[in-house]
Amino acid sequence: LTRWLRLCLLDRPPALGRLTRPLQETLEAMRAFYHPDQSLHDPRQYMRFGRVVAPKDLPERTARLLGALAKHGIAPERPASHGSAPILAIHDAGFVKFLETAWARWQELPAERGPEVWPSTFPYWSGRPDEDVRPPCRPTGFIGQLGWYLGDMSVPIGEHCWHSTLLSAETAVTAADAILEGERAVYSLCRPSGHHARADRATGFCYLNN
Repeated sequence: LTRWLRLCLLDRPPALGRLTRPLQETLEAMRAFYHPDQSLHDPRQYMRFGRVVAPKDLPERTARLLGALAKHGIAPERPASHGSAPILAIHDAGFVKFLETAWARWQELPAERGPEVWPSTFPYWSGRPDEDVRPPCRPTGFIGQLGWYLGDMSVPIGEHCWHSTLLSAETAVTAADAILEGERAVYSLCRPSGHHARADRATGFCYLNN
């Protein structure tokens, strides 16, 4: 099914008649979850090979996925609200608080600040691979925390980043709940995505591990 959706994005979807019957039935019954405000996350900068370039993870990617679903009559449902408990079961509380407040704190910096929250230092920590998270963040100042909680230059935080990220997590949890309640197939459209996020650090275009 994942490969089929990817083909849809390339405008080369196989005809349903060419799918095996079990896969066709699964597709026809599939539920999808997504909140429109997830597309508000619209990063403006990304560091690649030492140069600031346009980001890869843009709302356009979401639009293409929604278009693929619409072609086959799958209308995404809005996720339910689950509060912070599922997020805090996975992520460090200090990290989550940082993501939630970073944009407001960025506005308090001098006027020459950039258009988005972006780190310029990366506090070093030689960690142990058997530890799930690092020790508590030592920097108390905002600039030091930037490099502690943002692991690279692909995770800028704009005005709507936290709102979209929170809804993306809600989408993942709602889809998981649907599977646990007996749904046969569920598609969770999570953007920002989460597969690169760590328990206490955002990296690779990902903020929370959806």
